[in-house]
Amino acid sequence: MGRGQEFAWIHRDLFTSKSEQMQLMLPTADGGKTTANLLYGCQTTDNKGGFYVVGSWRTPQGLKAVVLRVGDALEK
Repeated sequence: MGRGQEFAWIHRDLFTSKSEQMQLMLPTADGGKTTANLLYGCQTTDNKGGFYVVGSWRTPQGLKAVVLRVGDALEK
């Protein structure tokens, strides 16, 4: 959910019914902040545990498709 330019990624485990929230920092695009973000996650992970989010967002240059890799901020 977005609150201004602060976003959170909310994960819900369907087996345990527990949820957790973490800060989601979105990159800038076309020289400015994005707005009207519409993102969808998936369950596929890569070898480092990251997963991918796709969708669209509005940039200063117009509506753009986006693919983001979501991973641990401490990941090396």
